[in-house]
Amino acid sequence: RVRMRVGPAPALPAEPRDRWTVVYLGLCLVLPSADVLAALAATEGCDVTVYASLAPDLDLVTERAPDFVVVGDLPRVGLGYRDDRIPPYIDAARTLLTELRRRTSAPILLRNLPGPSTPVGGMADRGKQGAINRVRLINVALAELALTFSDVHVVDIDHTLSVAGKRGLVDDAVVVSHHLASLTWIADRAAREPLPGTAHDVGALLAAASGRAPLELEHLLAAEDLRYMLALRGVGRRKLVVVDLDDTLWPGVLAETGAPFPPALAVDLYPHFLYLGLHEALLALRDRGILLACVSKNDEAVVRELWRYPEGLRGQPALTLDDFVTYRINWDDKVENVLAIAAELEVAPSAIAFIDDSARERENVRSRLPEVMVLGDNPFAVRAHLLTDPAFQVPSVTAEASRRTELVRGKLARDRARDAAPDAAAFAASLDMRVVFRREVDEGALPRIAELLQRTTQLTTTGEAPAAAVLRTRTLYTLTAADRFTDYGLAGVCVVEEGTDLAVIHQVAISCRILGVGLESFFVATVARDVLHRCGAASAPRVEGRWRATARNLPARNLYASAGFVLGEDGRWMASTLDPPTAPHITVTRENLR
Repeated sequence: RVRMRVGPAPALPAEPRDRWTVVYLGLCLVLPSADVLAALAATEGCDVTVYASLAPDLDLVTERAPDFVVVGDLPRVGLGYRDDRIPPYIDAARTLLTELRRRTSAPILLRNLPGPSTPVGGMADRGKQGAINRVRLINVALAELALTFSDVHVVDIDHTLSVAGKRGLVDDAVVVSHHLASLTWIADRAAREPLPGTAHDVGALLAAASGRAPLELEHLLAAEDLRYMLALRGVGRRKLVVVDLDDTLWPGVLAETGAPFPPALAVDLYPHFLYLGLHEALLALRDRGILLACVSKNDEAVVRELWRYPEGLRGQPALTLDDFVTYRINWDDKVENVLAIAAELEVAPSAIAFIDDSARERENVRSRLPEVMVLGDNPFAVRAHLLTDPAFQVPSVTAEASRRTELVRGKLARDRARDAAPDAAAFAASLDMRVVFRREVDEGALPRIAELLQRTTQLTTTGEAPAAAVLRTRTLYTLTAADRFTDYGLAGVCVVEEGTDLAVIHQVAISCRILGVGLESFFVATVARDVLHRCGAASAPRVEGRWRATARNLPARNLYASAGFVLGEDGRWMASTLDPPTAPHITVTRENLR
């Protein structure tokens, strides 16, 4: 059991973006890469301390209360030659995960198994019981097993090594195939001391490693672990992708070619798929809940007229203008257009990615908007970047995420109606706003609740985004809303810890899509009254509303005051009685409330 840091503590910003404690549990394939994680995390501005031990050492989890647990390299029952016992490995994983969940609510990263690079049976190693296919079947079973636990995520190291190439990394070229450790790690050990029972020199071992760098496997796997951690914590998350049109989404200039893809060009030629691959990636991001916008120096009427696809592309993943939540097609400076889109959608530059084929435009954005992620230097790398970078990852795709473009369009239409209304009262009355306040008892709502907490950065009282396992221990209230423009779905969450005489509201998060009609204070007041009633057996029940300033939650600073809470001399927002909240212009349904 060791605490691991790589050399001296890595240089970090004065105020790291995040601080984590990570526990690694496993054997030879897991523990060495734990030694690399802190250094890699420092490059992302995160201060990470890593503890590592063998898989049975569950007391380490209890002692260190980690933010993440990484599990892998369990006893390799069923991986040996002529050993077809798949269930014992899955049973061992299930037992370990069950015990871990008793000790921690932290996200668990469960590493799957790398398939061997050298099948013992050769070409005769066929069927489900072949050495490689047995590992594949175990990995499928691990993926299914993870779905039965809260906040358990399978880290697909078999895929990671397949992309990098297993030759020289996975050591089954020189040892029994189920060992699956790092060949370069063995070479590093041999450089320090002779290998037991052999006179072979290190050079022969390094030759078998095919020139792979020392600790290359450990860096690959630690980087994959870190990618999951960054995504789960929302570090550097991008909410909006702004993309150029000509020579970015299609070859050439649309006004000159007359169509995105010339009808005479055979559909199976590669140029089509270089661009359509980007279309496909952007559509996948839209399904994840990331907004798309486009900017183009062009005549809007010409683009609208010519943005048509030939019949040969029917069924291909091809974007249309309707897939973008907003756009700027004009002759203005692109940086100004990006800023206008950011203001319209209320998205910070740090949450934007920009894609353009023009080196001049990319440099213009980089120099004037350094927080924006800029892509396009290598057009053949953009698709993979969008699909794999943690800034664009989500743990699951929810119904609200896949409808986010539609929801934001509804908000924009509502904003336009507000600007045209004679006054605020007339605007509110015209909305036909319908809301449901619910004390949530459906566990199936947890992924959507967790997603809203993570995405909301402005109207949030603390900025906290607890994992689903933590949310299970709290009383949860939700707000769903619809008006004449759209159904906004889940738009608000309140996380409460109930006590006998004191309940604490740990977090209120309201989507910006429904701001401006008084719903936010109405929601908090309704929740507080219900909590007071639920604690009514106490002599003097009270509710505390927690507040913690973040870099972006200034709009929420008056939320508790507007809901009837009082700020005490000790700086705590408290309520012991509240007038019944009213909102004549809103139709309210209450579910599971007292």
